[in-house]
Amino acid sequence: MPRSPEPYRVNGLIRGVQEVRLVDDDDENVGVVRFTEALRMARERGLDLVEVAAKAQPPVCRILDYGRFKYEQEKKNRQARKAGQAAKAAQEMKEVQLSPAIGEHDLQMKVRRALKFLHAGHPVRMVVRFFGQNTRYLSHPQVGFDVMQRAIAALGPDVKLDRPPKLESRRIEAILRLTKSGSSTSTPDAAPASATS
Repeated sequence: MPRSPEPYRVNGLIRGVQEVRLVDDDDENVGVVRFTEALRMARERGLDLVEVAAKAQPPVCRILDYGRFKYEQEKKNRQARKAGQAAKAAQEMKEVQLSPAIGEHDLQMKVRRALKFLHAGHPVRMVVRFFGQNTRYLSHPQVGFDVMQRAIAALGPDVKLDRPPKLESRRIEAILRLTKSGSSTSTPDAAPASATS
């Protein structure tokens, strides 16, 4: 597998340059010096001369340990990629399903699951489904809306509705997010007391 090209020109690979703007290993701006003088200074310190801004006039070079510099850059890039992946995963929609005939204990379990998702940064789609034996509730959709309202109330004041409950075909769904004030708190260990309908 071929090696990827170096992102920076280093030492003798810096060509066609008479003068450089030099920054030394103490982050001091030395100013504009001849390229040969900058290279000599880097070698005397046992370090490398690295061209960090090739398009500047004159190009900017730093005196530093190039191996360590590359390692630090790769580490920053890995952390940035990891943070980007975490942010993307956090925006993934999670779904919590309820039944119009759900019992109080099961409702509290679903509320705890929704809170766990919300505190992890996920938006939550809460759904009351009318299927199987529950299709008889389609003629009384208010039962499903009542279950949804009990669940939303049990989630607490830190949860906001992105989309209020709406009946669509054989399901009622709402989209929930944690408010900014709620996102700073830790995930609760237990669900809040349930709201009574």
